Amino acid sequence: MDPTRPLPAAARDTILRAKGGDLDAFEDLLVCYERQIFSYILRLVRQREDAEDLTQTTFLKFYQSLPTIDAEKNVRAWVYRIATNVVRDWWRKRKHQPEWRDPEDDVFEAAGTNTRGVTYEYIETKMDLDAALAQLTPSHRAVLLLVYRDGLSYQEIAEALSTPINTVKTRLFRAKRALQLHLNDSYG
Repeated sequence: MDPTRPLPAAARDTILRAKGGDLDAFEDLLVCYERQIFSYILRLVRQREDAEDLTQTTFLKFYQSLPTIDAEKNVRAWVYRIATNVVRDWWRKRKHQPEWRDPEDDVFEAAGTNTRGVTYEYIETKMDLDAALAQLTPSHRAVLLLVYRDGLSYQEIAEALSTPINTVKTRLFRAKRALQLHLNDSYG
């Protein structure tokens, strides 16, 4: 969804009704985003029970923030921002905060131009990709998931992660390079 285009009238109406306290309208929003958000969180934390709890927390915070939501803005990016912040808080409580920082990636810089490509027609199993994703930092994993699995635009990702678009592009570049290195190690 292009964040610069106005929302369709039906979506805007649902948001306005939810803001007005209509629980059926909020349930419609929940149904619309719950599966995507749960999947996003599960891939970040890699523990089903934690992902369920964090998804519930995300939607509780989303409900509490309804009065501040602008019905003309991109609600999907808003929900992803809340989910991202909930996961960040969860990591901080578990002393994993350094993983959320955007490191200079000295390891990847040291790899230089040695970018032996993964030239497969397909990755043999989903487990190989999941294992490679699990090796990435949460910030790299998040940007890859938001682009390729959830189909968010750079602008939506910037809003969801509360970061500038150029930072999103840099993280995506580094995340793809890191993923490639992990896959090369698996098949090299």
